[in-house]
Amino acid sequence: MNNSLKQPSPVSKSLNDILMKGPSSLVGIFAVTLSLREHQYAMTKDLSKFYQKVNADEVAQHVRRVLGRGCDTDKKLSVYVTTTVNFGDRPAGYIAIAALRKTAEQMGKDLPEAPWFLMNRTYVDDASGGAATMDRLKELSKELEIIAAQGGFEFKETLIVRGSSR
Repeated sequence: MNNSLKQPSPVSKSLNDILMKGPSSLVGIFAVTLSLREHQYAMTKDLSKFYQKVNADEVAQHVRRVLGRGCDTDKKLSVYVTTTVNFGDRPAGYIAIAALRKTAEQMGKDLPEAPWFLMNRTYVDDASGGAATMDRLKELSKELEIIAAQGGFEFKETLIVRGSSR
């Protein structure tokens, strides 16, 4: 869906023109990148289909309601709604990041380090973390996956690097 498509005159507005953006919730990319140098071993993990993992509430689903009948003019119109946050929506980034942070806050109480990385070292759909040993880094990676899964998120890829000796 193209939520930036302007409606014809006299409206001349798009859906994104009337949606609120929400506050910037991104951790600075510089801080995330630089933080990888704090650790002997570091990783970055990519969240799969980040926006589509967040369910839209019932009212938001009907903001992008589509009517269709499959090119058969004799059929009755069917109503279709988008049930998840749409990548093209103006507030999508804020909503998805807020959902991930809330998941980390609520589901990570037994794993004190992993939620911190999800809340403070994630830039859009890329989470990063680090540890002093490879074994701890692998544990941290698993903990991030456990917490994220409880909110319906999943990681598709993990990149692990070893830093230089200090």
